[in-house]
Amino acid sequence: MTKFLSFIESMPLIFLTICLFLFFLLMFIIQYIYLSYNLKGICKVVFNDDRYLKLPLEPFNSYFLSCLPLVFWREILNIKKGVKFKKLYEKKFYYPINEVQLKNADSIS
Repeated sequence: MTKFLSFIESMPLIFLTICLFLFFLLMFIIQYIYLSYNLKGICKVVFNDDRYLKLPLEPFNSYFLSCLPLVFWREILNIKKGVKFKKLYEKKFYYPINEVQLKNADSIS
């Protein structure tokens, strides 16, 4: 125990780095479990297909699903739990785009 405490006193940044890395791994595992538990609903919203992804998730698919915008999670809550976000979805958030603007955007990129 004294060796452990002396390690913390002598190299606090390394100890802090190790602790934060372990915390990151714990949060990643919790996020993976959450994604696995709600995979059917997420695939229905994102890919429009309930059976697009199967368990166990590949690491890249898990990372991709974790990087999705918050709007997808709101839609999932709306579909699964019936949570309403009317105040968030006002007209000022959506702008109409016509076909000419889309063609111009394709020619720019």
